[in-house]
Amino acid sequence: MKLSQRLIITVFITILSFTSCQLLPIVNDSIMVVAHRGGAALELENTIEAFRNAIMHRVDAIELDVHLSNDGILIVHHDPVVVDTDGKKIAIRELDAAYVSSLIIGDNQHIPTLREVLTLIKETCNYPLTLFVEIKVDENKQRYPLIEEKVLALLDEFSMIKNSLVLSFDFPTLTTIKSLDSEIHTSALISKTYLKKVGVNDVGEIIEDLLTLKVSSVGIKDAYISSTLIEALHGEDILVGVWTVNTERQMKKFINLNVNFITTDDPVLLMRVLR
Repeated sequence: MKLSQRLIITVFITILSFTSCQLLPIVNDSIMVVAHRGGAALELENTIEAFRNAIMHRVDAIELDVHLSNDGILIVHHDPVVVDTDGKKIAIRELDAAYVSSLIIGDNQHIPTLREVLTLIKETCNYPLTLFVEIKVDENKQRYPLIEEKVLALLDEFSMIKNSLVLSFDFPTLTTIKSLDSEIHTSALISKTYLKKVGVNDVGEIIEDLLTLKVSSVGIKDAYISSTLIEALHGEDILVGVWTVNTERQMKKFINLNVNFITTDDPVLLMRVLR
C-alpha cells in the first residue's frame, strides 16, 4: 500500500469522541468486516434483531438499505415493496411508516425505520462502529424526492455523519449527497449492469466515473472484481470493498487481493477467517 493510500485511510478512519460509536479505527492493511443487512445469514435481514446481533458480535460495520414512506419516513428494507396483510405487494412509497412497521415479518418481527436503528446503535454500541447506509430507488427505479436530505438530517441528528458511509448504485444520488455535504464519505456500488455499460475491462472509464463522483470508496460485486481494478483504484486513493462474500474460500481470496472491506451475510465467519 503506497503512502498516499495510507494517508487517505488515516483520514477516513479518524476516531471520534469515545462517548458514542466511532468511526472504525482501521490501521495499515486491516480489513473492515461489514455485516450485510445486519448479517443476513445469522438473523432475518434488515431487522432490529439482526442489527442487535451484529453489535453483540462487535462487527466493524453494519450495512442497511433505506426507502422512503408516503409520509416521509426512512424505512429500512431491501426491496421497494412490502407484502401487506392480504398477501399483496405494495410499494413502500405508497404506505405510511406506521403501517409498514405494523406488518409482521419472520418470527414476529417488524420492518424498522432508520430512526429505530440509529437509536439502537446509540443506546447499545460501546465500541467503534461504522454505518453503511445504502440509499435505494423505488419500484420504478426512480429516486425518492428529498431522500438524500432526509438521510443526512437524521444522521446529523444522531451525530453519526462522520462515522457513516452513504452508498448507492444510483450515481445521481451520490452526486446529490456530495452537493449537500462535501465532507461525508460516499461509496459507489458497482454490479453487472454498470460494467456491461462501460465495459468490464475498461478500467480507465471506471476510474474516471468514480473520480467525478468524488467517492471515498467503491463496492464491487464479487464476480466482477479483479486485481487489476483493485490496483487501479488504490492508485487513485479510492478504497475498495467487495460484496457479498459468504464462503471461507472466497473470503480468503479477497483478503489476499488486498481489499479494504468485505461485505458478508456471515460476519462471524469472516472475523474467524481474519484471525
